[in-house]
Amino acid sequence: MEEEASLAQALTALRPDRFAEVRERALRHVEEHSCSARPPSLIDARRLTVLTRATHSSYVLEIGAGLGYGSLHIAAAFGQTGRLDTTEADPVHAALAEAAFRHYALDDRVRVHGTAARQVLPALSGPYDLVVAHERADLVAPLYEDVVRLLRVGGTLFFSRVPGAVEPGRERDLLERLAVDDRVAATFGPGLVPVMATRVR
Repeated sequence: MEEEASLAQALTALRPDRFAEVRERALRHVEEHSCSARPPSLIDARRLTVLTRATHSSYVLEIGAGLGYGSLHIAAAFGQTGRLDTTEADPVHAALAEAAFRHYALDDRVRVHGTAARQVLPALSGPYDLVVAHERADLVAPLYEDVVRLLRVGGTLFFSRVPGAVEPGRERDLLERLAVDDRVAATFGPGLVPVMATRVR
């Protein structure tokens, strides 16, 4: 398993990361401030690129931008047109993410909602081609109905941070709800990596 993970990292790193400085800055920020804005790995960020392109998504909702590293991979994956709505509850993190989008001239494709997702999602109308949730599953659980409402039929829902061992509570409730909801078809990988769903009705 470790050999496979090392090979995956090596293969992914063969192509330069255009946004490496944003990830490095985010890692320094997390270390200096002991906060939870840890950026995705390069593998996870590339997965967002592939997911955006493979689903032909041009209208994406991201829950939990952090400092914008994963968001940049989504926005850069759009074709000629595309729009990313992203939420970030921490105003400092939201401002740093916006600065990164401006630096890479992607700010015209990204709208940052600098407040908690629970305050943003009820006011959005969608529908979105892709919804990416970076927040912990227990924080997304109260937003479940809004997430499904905002996802178009045929659209994809992707959870990037579901822990391998989920105790009873909101995380488990969210996953069980996803598993039995006949409006979506869901898949749960080994160790809950990845957790994905598509809206079927």
